[in-house]
Amino acid sequence: MNNQKWIVATLAVLVAISCFTVPLLADTADADTPKKEGHGSGNGVTVSYVDSETDGYGIITLVIDRVPACDYLTVRLDGTDSAPISIPADGRIVFATAGQLALGDHSVIVSWDGFRSNIMLSVGYQGEGDTVTGVTLDIASKVMLVGTTMKLTAGIQPAGVTGYIMWTTSDMSVATVADGNVTAVTAGEAVITAKCGNCTASCTVTVKTGEAHDVDTEVVDGDSVITTTGTEVVFDDGTSIREVEQTVDNSVSTKEVTIITETDAAGDSVTTESGTVTMKDSDVVLDVSRTSTVSGTVETSSMTISVTDSNVSTTATEVRTADGKVERTSVTTVDVDVTSQGGKTTVNVDAATLAKVSDQTAAVSSQMADVVPVVEIDAKSASKSSDSSIVMQKDSLNAVAGSGNMGLRIESDVASMSFSNGALKKACEGTGSEVKVSSKALSASDLSEADRAKVGDNPVFELSVSVGGSQVSQFGKGNTVKVSLPYTLKSGEKASDVKVWCLTSDGLEEYACAYSDGNATFETTHLSLWTVGTSLPAQQPSSDDKKDDDGMNGTVVGLILVIAALVEAGVLWIALKKL
Repeated sequence: MNNQKWIVATLAVLVAISCFTVPLLADTADADTPKKEGHGSGNGVTVSYVDSETDGYGIITLVIDRVPACDYLTVRLDGTDSAPISIPADGRIVFATAGQLALGDHSVIVSWDGFRSNIMLSVGYQGEGDTVTGVTLDIASKVMLVGTTMKLTAGIQPAGVTGYIMWTTSDMSVATVADGNVTAVTAGEAVITAKCGNCTASCTVTVKTGEAHDVDTEVVDGDSVITTTGTEVVFDDGTSIREVEQTVDNSVSTKEVTIITETDAAGDSVTTESGTVTMKDSDVVLDVSRTSTVSGTVETSSMTISVTDSNVSTTATEVRTADGKVERTSVTTVDVDVTSQGGKTTVNVDAATLAKVSDQTAAVSSQMADVVPVVEIDAKSASKSSDSSIVMQKDSLNAVAGSGNMGLRIESDVASMSFSNGALKKACEGTGSEVKVSSKALSASDLSEADRAKVGDNPVFELSVSVGGSQVSQFGKGNTVKVSLPYTLKSGEKASDVKVWCLTSDGLEEYACAYSDGNATFETTHLSLWTVGTSLPAQQPSSDDKKDDDGMNGTVVGLILVIAALVEAGVLWIALKKL
């Protein structure tokens, strides 16, 4: 009997829904046409759609979280009402549409006994996003004034993969969405979701009441003309949002940014700034972003500046902490071609590349005062060579060194060397057109017999800088080079015992170092031969040394005998005097 009632109820639903007039696909689907599906939800009601296996109609499923006590509900699909539909005990209703729904958004309104749920049903191709690994939205949360709109932009991962984005809202009475365009309807909160395949991304929209005011100012500050346009919204709850587009134009650059300031009822605020700065002399375009927070009288902030031009990229950061401290860094990375042959690697950095470095670092410094830029060149190879050379045009390198307090860090298969600005300038003083930085891990056959005896089986490295073939051996007081040399601890050795020695004509000179991650790091003002280890072999005297020692021993013995004789004579004289 129950089964008969269920069949009758289902037939009644199908008859009622068949009265719908819904968008049909223009063409009959063939075997190669993918099926469509759709999803939406709101106010405790979930609606889903799928094309039927038989061409010409689709299937809609409604699920009610809390089944009402009433017996019937109505469904309005894209403006067309159904006849009353019986509500089953499990709150799950399945019915067929008069035709397949078209791609895009469809309005579904479910109502009963004064209850109303507005749902946006977004329909896309089924399985279209099977290769999609993620969906992103450019805005994660947004406060909106009733009656205003905003645009959400969705991205699909991985790059290059395409798919249909289905947009849904959790509450159409608060905010609606169509193709990413969000409209604030009434005060409340709604979650806007973008879906592709099985991946989703959401934006929480808070809609408030209040008043909006236009912002339109132009200020002349020295050489700069600052133009600001946008709106400021003061909400009824005492909070506010100021969103403006600002252009700062002067003889050096043109800055175009979007600035959003959100202020709470207590007066604390968060300001985000993002946009670009275009340098007029070099056409370098910087991407800039900044976030600052004011809580009472304390302000903290962080800023990032970045730019990429082919094989040269720069990223600079500035962080201001609550205690007033400011930390700034700027790193320019140079992507180079490494040539390997016969166990040797060579890198040539041309003048055009160094010109990009100079332009980028100068542009960053114009926007971030007192930053100390560092240029990084990664000359490591897949072959892990034992002999590496980096060749740079001297005049261009000198120009880089002169653009601020620039430092240079070179990473090779053999060693890491970081030149201070003073050391870098010193390296460019010689006569010649090229500066060559070399690092080589020496074998035992590369060392003299005397040097082999000094270092034992400890590794030895030759580090050098030359200009036009002439060695630059000294960089001058305070002009340091920070060096990291690889060393593998032997069985029983401790990291705290690792030392670095410089091989000189007078012997070995020990340097303080720090050992970490398999590298011994130290600072020096000159480059030459270096060895790393925890100890040195016991030094055996040479034959000449032994002769000298024998002669010395004979002299000492003779002196002792003389002294003994004198003492004995003195004692005898005293004894005789007493007699």
